[in-house]
Amino acid sequence: MRMLTGAEKSVLGFSLAIPVVAAVLLIHSWASASSSRPLTPEIFAIERLVTRAEAAKETLYIALNTVPGAAMTAAEVRTADARANAELGALYSSGSSLLTSETQMVEQWMAAQASGDNKLIAGGIRDIRFGTVAITGEAATAHLSFTNYAKYAVRQPNRPIITLAPSNQIIADLTLNKTDQGWRITDDSWRFAPGSEP
Repeated sequence: MRMLTGAEKSVLGFSLAIPVVAAVLLIHSWASASSSRPLTPEIFAIERLVTRAEAAKETLYIALNTVPGAAMTAAEVRTADARANAELGALYSSGSSLLTSETQMVEQWMAAQASGDNKLIAGGIRDIRFGTVAITGEAATAHLSFTNYAKYAVRQPNRPIITLAPSNQIIADLTLNKTDQGWRITDDSWRFAPGSEP
């Protein structure tokens, strides 16, 4: 196993801090959204996992090197892939096609960003509202809505780098199973809320 250089440690430390800060900000919005209905420990665990998963879909794609136009090193791509594998493994059912699909999407996205020509430099979710969370034995379903947002830096031929900042309202429905490690997501489908399509 190769040791990280000082610069790589700084990038990794900063990159890991982003999801932690985002989670702290999300908990306030998420707790207030859930306060109008009973919140059992099991429902709390499911809502926390689902929120973390939906946020991960936005944050795990962020380039470790967020300087617009700057190429990513092979080490940065490997670090991003390793971080994604660890995070996704804690969210999705082990061995599931959903885990495989999510992991492959992050790996493909990081490889595509390596040149620096098109990079995701910020992203996340906000305004999380859980509609229903239903538990039946070892299975559960969750219905929620949230707003996702991103900031891209895009290099255009013979022009300066531009930034794009899309944001959409999303409606999501997830299925979960309880495992020895806790709740894990087995299905995650989402759609744009009416009027929020790109």
